[in-house]
Amino acid sequence: MKNNFVNSSKPLTEEDIKETEDLLEIKLPKDLKNLYLNSNGGEIEEDKSIFIDSDENDYNIKTFLPIKYKRSEGDQLLEENTIDFVLKKQLIPNGYIIFSIDWGGFPFCYDVNNGAIYFANLEEEDSTHRIILIANSLEEFINGMITEDEAY
Repeated sequence: MKNNFVNSSKPLTEEDIKETEDLLEIKLPKDLKNLYLNSNGGEIEEDKSIFIDSDENDYNIKTFLPIKYKRSEGDQLLEENTIDFVLKKQLIPNGYIIFSIDWGGFPFCYDVNNGAIYFANLEEEDSTHRIILIANSLEEFINGMITEDEAY
């Protein structure tokens, strides 16, 4: 992936990843695992925080969620969000990992079955329209991130 991260949390070990996989009862796909071993959450350098999908919808990413180690007291973790929205509230289907959020707290999800990235519009009451495909892969999503000036 061509973009680098800043403001990341404490680096992760293979054991940290394994603990998270055990907690979520899901195996992190190779590309997501590698991303987290290289950078534990944060923002993309150069203030790249906008993603525009193929339908020209724009998504403003606040942060990529860290695993296990919070950067500050109010930080959210990947595993906490995945447990809350997928396992407890069941607003997002099983097999999705919440790895990022927008400024409203709406999650971006990684589908472990196909590697695609989805945005979850939690205000949508119809669950069949709540999950919106925005990128076919994690690499497409991250490499497609641009600055606000580039977007507008």
